[in-house]
Amino acid sequence: MKTLNQKGISTVAIIFIVVVILLAGGVVWWISSQKVNRNNKSNTNTNSVINTNIDTSKWPTYDSSKSTLYIFKEFKPAFQFKYPSELIMTEDRLGVYLTEEITGSSIQPEILIGSVDENQGGDILTWCKEKAKYGRNWDSPKNYLLEKIITIDGIKSAYIKFNYPEHQNDNTTYVCIPKDDIIFGVSGIPYDSDIVTRYFDKILETIQFSD
Repeated sequence: MKTLNQKGISTVAIIFIVVVILLAGGVVWWISSQKVNRNNKSNTNTNSVINTNIDTSKWPTYDSSKSTLYIFKEFKPAFQFKYPSELIMTEDRLGVYLTEEITGSSIQPEILIGSVDENQGGDILTWCKEKAKYGRNWDSPKNYLLEKIITIDGIKSAYIKFNYPEHQNDNTTYVCIPKDDIIFGVSGIPYDSDIVTRYFDKILETIQFSD
């Protein structure tokens, strides 16, 4: 027969065990919630479209038919797009560059619009991935993170994103637009830079072609 003292000890032991179980459960819940929060933050940074509410109506318009460069002035079809006035726009034979500043460095973040290749038909997504092999660091391995079809000025276009494990500064978002006899290219490098995450998709929305 248990004495009152023994009953008291048993009760205390049970209470102690219950408290330990509750504390352990609380610790497990807290660790799990922290993992979820970290995952949510990671997904937000990686997958969300940033600044979708940017108003492009007051952005200046680039028109290739009014270019001072012969290569663009005679380019057919002519193309137009809008871009943020705070970005620096420069032209050369490869296309129209948008940057935040002119530094003379080849690795500064940039958006390049207007690179051109011959349109030989076929699946545009396959072609775009094949073309990407010959971009920066063409001989380095790359991982494709995103492949999808989008519409630009009524044209089914390829949108891909890939990274270089060995060359993070050259991680690229690349869009191929098949227009008549050409493939019109748009690239953003690196894809996680401020200029690309903020403006790349919005600039795509403003691209138009004219005969």
